[in-house]
Amino acid sequence: MKRYTKGLQRYEKALAVRREFEELYDEIFEYCMPQRQGFKNYSAGQRRDDKIFDETAVVGVQEFASRLQSGLTPNFARWADFVTGSEVPEEERDLAFKEVEIDVITTLATLKQAQSKYGEAIDLYERALPTARESKELQSNTLWLAHHVANCAEIYRKSGDLHKAVTLHTEALGYREFAAKEHLCSSLELSLSFTQLGTTEAALGNYSEAYHLHKRALSVRVEQLDFYHSLVSESLNYCADALQALGRGKEGVSLGMHAVRIRKHIFGPNHPAYAHALSVLASCYHCIG
Repeated sequence: MKRYTKGLQRYEKALAVRREFEELYDEIFEYCMPQRQGFKNYSAGQRRDDKIFDETAVVGVQEFASRLQSGLTPNFARWADFVTGSEVPEEERDLAFKEVEIDVITTLATLKQAQSKYGEAIDLYERALPTARESKELQSNTLWLAHHVANCAEIYRKSGDLHKAVTLHTEALGYREFAAKEHLCSSLELSLSFTQLGTTEAALGNYSEAYHLHKRALSVRVEQLDFYHSLVSESLNYCADALQALGRGKEGVSLGMHAVRIRKHIFGPNHPAYAHALSVLASCYHCIG
């Protein structure tokens, strides 16, 4: 309790010192950064630039910030290094560093993907994956490797390079199947690879192969999950869609109806997932004629 009281006293002392400068800080905001919230309270829509008659202060602050950034953390230079800590044994440091480096690069790639910058995301993954594949120590963590390979495959799929995506998803499936044999991977993780590869095959027009993969995913998910689980509805929907594409709409109707019922139950009638299931079911009926 004494420690918290002492901390509160230090806070109050620091706050008192800051209050002596608040008027000065507000004046700086008014002339240099009028749109920034200072210590004064402004009403919504109130003008804050009535003291700006010249651009010198406003532009000067931005240029100073830019120069400060370029001096401390330059955009186009290597300004930091990742190193392993002293708690990691020396003989394991190279491996630990490789894992951290690859995780950082792939995290950046995921961010680029979210920004729809697929080219930059692919470049980052192309830097990371060869290192992961070549290292026997990293290869031993097959699930970790499968995760990164599958993520790269999804970026290729969304960017339109479907053949490359199939190759990588097949590779990821191989890693997960190996891990499953070693009891390191659950069947649900396998179903993820079945679904991702099946979706890519369908985009290529290989509907027979897509149906086979989605059916395998459905079998696993029905066995492992509650029937009204969203992943079950996903596999039902994909199977129905593949069947209607193969001209077997009659077989797809029952699967599509189950998917519609589950998605309405989970998401409600105004959700895009429910609308998509209705669309697939309608395609099945259209196939029948």
